[in-house]
Amino acid sequence: MALLLGGCARTLPSVQGYIVSHVSTQGTTSPASGAAPTTASDGLNLEECLGHTVSVAAPAGQTLGGAGYIRAYRYSYVTGLWARNPTLDVAVTDTGRVQVAADSPGYVRNGRVFYRVDGVTFTGGGSSGAVVTVECFR
Repeated sequence: MALLLGGCARTLPSVQGYIVSHVSTQGTTSPASGAAPTTASDGLNLEECLGHTVSVAAPAGQTLGGAGYIRAYRYSYVTGLWARNPTLDVAVTDTGRVQVAADSPGYVRNGRVFYRVDGVTFTGGGSSGAVVTVECFR
């Protein structure tokens, strides 16, 4: 699988049955916080996914402050629209460097999923640079 990062195509290796499919660095304050994705290519493509997991990491030198959410959005190829999917939301409760959510089985294996930070706090100040990673199980 190839991923376009900064204009350069990179091949992502399979790792123990899954591959990293979508990584985004996000601010935790408006306007990005909690806003729905806008294009049909945002997020993780659910085709061929048996399930997925999501994690959030604090910027280098900081830790998660134990507050906020990772809000889920789902894109439908049928409607061409993004919609909130609160059943996949994750409360950020950890105070370490990274929090990984429980795996989500692939009940729906079409469309896309995107996670956006909302109100996530960091120790050491700062309100930007959260790294959200979604991994697809194949």
